[in-house]
Formats: sequence, structure tokens, C-alpha cells
Amino acid sequence: MGYLKGSIGALEEGEIDQGAALLVEAFGDRPFYRYLAPDPVDRQEFLTVNFALRLREGFGVSDIQVFREETGRITGIALWAPPALGPKPEASAEASAEASALEAALAGFSPGLRERFFGFLALLTSARDKAVQQPYWSLAPLAVLPSAQGQGIGGALLRAKLQDLDEAGQRCFLATQDQCNAALYEHFGFKTLGQDPLPGSSLIHYTLVRHLP
Repeated sequence: MGYLKGSIGALEEGEIDQGAALLVEAFGDRPFYRYLAPDPVDRQEFLTVNFALRLREGFGVSDIQVFREETGRITGIALWAPPALGPKPEASAEASAEASALEAALAGFSPGLRERFFGFLALLTSARDKAVQQPYWSLAPLAVLPSAQGQGIGGALLRAKLQDLDEAGQRCFLATQDQCNAALYEHFGFKTLGQDPLPGSSLIHYTLVRHLP
């Protein structure tokens, strides 16, 4: 790991809450999430519910990698969903169950927040399906605690998995609403294949794919 004082390994079940808290802290003030949930209190609750659900649903199915400091504190996390979880021509039972769980988890939030969020999911799905076809891995999310950024943790998490994908000759999809992030991922071999405006905002949704056939 070079100068990094820690190691990369799989998220453990007892660390799900810690991982969700990391994601909330990392993304809480990002423009995209301010767009989804303008009210700070609603945003905090929405992020907590959303990320905890994603980690619980993904645990044991997706490859959830974390960076642990020597003290055991998690300062970085990356969730890699395998090709089996990606879109198919017909809706799968697993995808329907996942959508139902998400709708139930967000039922208590304001109609505006839910409309923006599910509208975003529709845009993401449409842009993704235009850009890439199965099989591929999906990266979402990847985050580093603000206090630990600039140390190379995010790059280490990326390289660790991308090396495996390179050896297997597999593609990877991701999306971001941050132009700087898109440029960073391009540095790691991703190509931006789509730029779509998010309705009611000045934000752009970037669709990126690595290792096209």
C-alpha cells in the first residue's frame, strides 16, 4: 500500500453502520444530494436510510471493499456490483424486490424528494443502458472520509479492483454528477459516454464505462 498506513479488505457485517456513516459524511454536502434533498435535516435522514439499505442489500452479494487504518477505523469504501446484478432485457425478480425495498424505505420522505430521486434513477438507467450492455461490473458508490482525502485512498480502492477486472477482461460502469470526478475516473481508464442534464438543476449526469469491447 506504499505510504498508506492501513489495508484494503472486505466490509464485515458488523461494519455496515460504520460504512453507511462514512458515506453520509462524505456525500452530505455534495451538490447532487443538495439537489435531491435541499433541507439539511431531510438530507441527513435520506442519506442514512439510502446508504444503509444499499450496504445491507449488497452485503454478501456485491464486493464491498474498505480501507482500514491501522487503528481499525474505516476511511474509504467502494461497492462493486457484479454483472449478475446489472440490467437485463426483462425485469428480474431480484430487481423488482430491490425496487420495492427502496420504495418502502423512502415512503416517509416528501413527495418532491421521492420524485427527484426516482426521476434520477430512471435517467441513470436509461443512460446506462445506452452506453453499455451486460456483462459488466458497476461501481457505486466510492467514497473517502473528508478528513482522509488527498492520501491516495480512493485511488488505492480503484486500483485494487480494476486490476482484477483487467485480468478477467471485464468492463465496468459508473456514473457521477461531478465533472471533476469524471475527469478523475478517466485517469483510471474510464471513458465518458454520456452527459445528461438533471431536470430542474444545473447538474450534469456523466455516464462512464471502462474496457469497451
